[in-house]
Amino acid sequence: MDWQLATLFFLVALVYSSAGFGGGSLYIALLSQTSLPPGALRTLALVCNGGVTLLSSLQYSVAGYYRDWKLWALLTCSLPLAWLGGSIPLSQRELSLLLGACLILAAIVVVLSGLVRKGAARAIWPFWIVYPAAACFGLLAGITGIGGGIYLSPILYFVHWGDERNIAATTSLYIALNSAAGLAGLHASGSWAWTEQGWIPAVGALAGGLIGSRLSVQLLPRTWIRWITSGILIFAGIQLLIRHA
Repeated sequence: MDWQLATLFFLVALVYSSAGFGGGSLYIALLSQTSLPPGALRTLALVCNGGVTLLSSLQYSVAGYYRDWKLWALLTCSLPLAWLGGSIPLSQRELSLLLGACLILAAIVVVLSGLVRKGAARAIWPFWIVYPAAACFGLLAGITGIGGGIYLSPILYFVHWGDERNIAATTSLYIALNSAAGLAGLHASGSWAWTEQGWIPAVGALAGGLIGSRLSVQLLPRTWIRWITSGILIFAGIQLLIRHA
């Protein structure tokens, strides 16, 4: 890992923190091209993802977005499973195959998310479905290091959780706390691992998140961001599947 990776993490956090995301799927895609062992990869991804979304969550908290009981019910469903996911030890091959599938799925979700926003003027799915979904994505967050917000966000639109900013606030806190629970699970199982150079991309991500959470940063049109992101995720996902199949 070097300063090039830190620069990429900075740009990812800068763009995605302004929308309530941490950029975890892209951190994973970038880290999958390194030689990090499974524990270190999961640890670094969760630290960056959690740190970036925590900064965004603090901004939303000051604005009074976290006073709704349904948000805390959602987190109650997800956090124990995020801890459980983090406590599950995985081999290099198991993690790589799971990440490959999750990155490709995330790419599909990113492309479809734009269509979801356009067609979500009213509730399409029953509201209760958000709670089991949050629990499943929390488990996945702990196992993979992807915060889960990228999967949860379209469902929040489908159940008409709130307006766009309210959903961004919800996903931001969801990712931050799931990441913390996943890290606690990693530590409890002895899978926690921190490399000496891990602070370099972590600082890059936190710096980008600090700026992005305070500003409505849009370096590229959203459509461009979705297609670029999905391309990176598909490329990294397929590479992982081929390499470890």
